[in-house]
Amino acid sequence: MTGLPENAVIVPLFCERCRYHLLVQELHVGEDGPWVATDLVARLLLFQQMTADPDVQRLSGGNTDPRKLTDVLASYGCPGCAFPDLYRRVVRILQKGLDYAAAVSQGKAVDPDHPDLSAKQRQPEATP
Repeated sequence: MTGLPENAVIVPLFCERCRYHLLVQELHVGEDGPWVATDLVARLLLFQQMTADPDVQRLSGGNTDPRKLTDVLASYGCPGCAFPDLYRRVVRILQKGLDYAAAVSQGKAVDPDHPDLSAKQRQPEATP
């Protein structure tokens, strides 16, 4: 894809079933509502949680290469179908409001359904 930075990771789109469930059934976003922004924030929150998933870490080899991570995520297909527990967490965050969910995705707000992934990375390694 042109126009994307070299270090961009492409997050798979939701399937129509998950997208409809998220936007219409759960969040009641109307035709003229912020459905594009809601979809983007949802995928960003899911991306953050998926990349912390042990299976994704194993498949990517812990590699932060954007192309490798894009390929690993693409192999799962729809992130809502592939990670239903994480998807439900994201829905709960978005039910608190789009601005709030965006703040959570940026690390400006903390939510129990979106663990502080950076805190885990800062923890010292356990010693025997």
